[in-house]
Amino acid sequence: MQVPLYIRSRVDDIIAKRSSQRQYDGFTFSGGIVTNTRFTADAEAYGLCAGLHLLSWDFPKGESIKDIIDRERIFPITSLTQLTAANKNALMEKGIVICRQLLGNKSALDSLGLSDKKRRKVLEELQDLCG
Repeated sequence: MQVPLYIRSRVDDIIAKRSSQRQYDGFTFSGGIVTNTRFTADAEAYGLCAGLHLLSWDFPKGESIKDIIDRERIFPITSLTQLTAANKNALMEKGIVICRQLLGNKSALDSLGLSDKKRRKVLEELQDLCG
């Protein structure tokens, strides 16, 4: 509950400051909280009542982070079961963090030294995840 109270207070401070500055004439301001964890029921209730935009792992229903990830199939490479942690770290060092990136850049697998069989399994898993 403390975070929504704090955010609402900071948003109010920004609105008060900006509304007195000419370059912001006609602007509308709002605040929000995005977290990859969950809100308590009290935090959700207060945030909505206070006019904050809320986005968490499971809120709002149908548009939560989990819903977006599942709908858009934006799975991190850490979800791949066919790669070792070292393989995943090597890919992340190359800037590949999403499975779709790896599917679009299969040559990135070359540097991992995978056997042909393992490479096929990784590609099958990528295809299953990304569609």
